[in-house]
Amino acid sequence: MLVRCIACAALLLMSTAARPETNREFWPEFNAFLKLNQQARVYLLATTTTVDAETDTRSAVDGTAGVHLDYSLTPVFRPSLLEQDWARNRYLWARVGYQHARSFGDADAGGGFREHRGIFEMNARTPPLAAELEWYGRLRWDLRDRNGENSSLYRLRLGDERQFKLRERAVIPYLTAEVIYDTRYNRWDQRRYQAGTEVSLNEAWRFDLYVEARTDEIAERPRLAAVGAVLKYYH
Repeated sequence: MLVRCIACAALLLMSTAARPETNREFWPEFNAFLKLNQQARVYLLATTTTVDAETDTRSAVDGTAGVHLDYSLTPVFRPSLLEQDWARNRYLWARVGYQHARSFGDADAGGGFREHRGIFEMNARTPPLAAELEWYGRLRWDLRDRNGENSSLYRLRLGDERQFKLRERAVIPYLTAEVIYDTRYNRWDQRRYQAGTEVSLNEAWRFDLYVEARTDEIAERPRLAAVGAVLKYYH
């Protein structure tokens, strides 16, 4: 599974980046998960985006910050997993949240943006199936106010993963695919493919490294090849 993830990640990145008019981005991110009780936790998000593309004149950084509440609908606990795996211990849970995003620097001065976004999610997960793979899905609604214009995104994601133990640390390679419906265009506009691996550093910290390829049906948009690095804290 780990070899498959690495191979798929390389293919995703190379196939997208090799095409003309492809944006290349790096997404550093920090997540904090603060457990309130057995059924609820707070999820905090901070991330930035740096752009390197011949087709994009931005020399700035985009930033996003968010706060969310996760609530377990079926608190089915699985003691074989690590304690901090709140989401992986549950087969059905919901998320509601708010995110604020904006552009800085040159992009802010010419054609930048400010966005307020409401997040509503339903998440589901299977028990381990063949080859110990676990499948999971997500239905998400993004309600957006971008520079004063309202729109919505309807997002459907499907993924699989498998957990390994390496010297008492959890190593979890995964693959996901997502399609997005954008009300601005009234169509399923965007497709995202992601491959990565999450590694447990200790009881409180995890690190997630992934690549993502993104395509759009809207012809004038460039394709995207991105590398993401996520530091996660659990308390």
